[in-house]
Amino acid sequence: MFNLKVMMVLVTSLFLAGCTSTGVVPMGRDTFMISKNGTAIGVGSKIKADLYREANAWCVNQGLVMVPVSEKSVDGVAGTSLASAEIVFRAVKKGDYEDQRTNLRRVPDTVIEVINQPVQSNRPAIRNQRGEPVDEHGYTAATYEGVAKTYRAEGNKEMEEMALKKASALRSLQ
Repeated sequence: MFNLKVMMVLVTSLFLAGCTSTGVVPMGRDTFMISKNGTAIGVGSKIKADLYREANAWCVNQGLVMVPVSEKSVDGVAGTSLASAEIVFRAVKKGDYEDQRTNLRRVPDTVIEVINQPVQSNRPAIRNQRGEPVDEHGYTAATYEGVAKTYRAEGNKEMEEMALKKASALRSLQ
């Protein structure tokens, strides 16, 4: 019975323990951040709205205008995580070039980095009627070498190198 009472007191205090806020934190010359944690059954968007009000009031108190930069919020999950939100904003003078329509950036939950590397193909090379390997457009190494000469004559070194790489890749398939 005693353990149940202790458990009820703990659970009740968690639900009644209001939100904890960082307050306005400087991140640079005119950029600031505020974050706040709520309760396990809280809604992240409600906390985010409170943060916008707090940021706007802080800016008005400073004689500035609040311009949102990014935001994120997470709903609380009972027994797992608290609701939370964070906003990043700029505090600028009224009429400043950034004091215009908001261009808000959403902060992704997951970032996937794509590294450009050549794709290794296990399929056999496609060949033309003469038995020469061709690319997906039907061009041969000789075609790309001719294109590279044209780019060289035009002085376009970047495109010349790209055409020569294509030609080299096709030659390696012979």
